Amino acid sequence: MKSMFQYLLFNLDNEQFGLPLGAVQRVVRAVALTPVPQSPPDILGVLNLRGQVLPVINLRLRFGLPPKEMTLSDQLIIANAAGRQVAFVVDAVSGVIQPSVQSIVSAQDIFSGISHLEGGVQIGNRLIFIHKPEYLLMPEYADQLAAAIQQVQSDE
Repeated sequence: MKSMFQYLLFNLDNEQFGLPLGAVQRVVRAVALTPVPQSPPDILGVLNLRGQVLPVINLRLRFGLPPKEMTLSDQLIIANAAGRQVAFVVDAVSGVIQPSVQSIVSAQDIFSGISHLEGGVQIGNRLIFIHKPEYLLMPEYADQLAAAIQQVQSDE
């Protein structure tokens, strides 16, 4: 039986991760970014998407993966996180899934006390972690990020 949940799957290195599809607005090709002085370490810069300045988040840093320069073959997932639109840099988007109810694993069954995971989806012998977008935007950097974006907008 199919679940009511849908997830966007994306790749970083040889790892696959997911986001709830309801939080995703669109996927676009990577573009040149505007650097943001004094921004948090996981913010690569900002992009102007149809007049809206969006922070671009380095998920590699958040997930503890080796650093890699962003290239034009990368993709940006535009999503809602913690009440704002953000862009997550990924190597590739691999598709949308609507898993069966039996294949969904709750976050508590994976790691008790980890708040950034919504859960996981079992696909064959792999478990794909589904992340909560609001936790990918580090809450402790919210004020610093807002000030940095305001500075970029006032410089335009």
